[in-house]
Amino acid sequence: MDRKWLPKWLVEGRQPVLHGEGGKEIVFNRKYLFGNVPALDVVSLERNEGKGYSGDLKLLFAGE
Repeated sequence: MDRKWLPKWLVEGRQPVLHGEGGKEIVFNRKYLFGNVPALDVVSLERNEGKGYSGDLKLLFAGE
């Protein structure tokens, strides 16, 4: 991905919009304590560390 790329909603100075159930638009204009994005497996533990990995992990997901 080009490092200069910016999403269109940011370039146009508007809020990002997703389409939810039934085509209803979801506008992100509030702040949420734990976020409002569905869960995502960012660790992929089995693929990255192996099937038998049992150690501790320390993860940080900082937000503004």
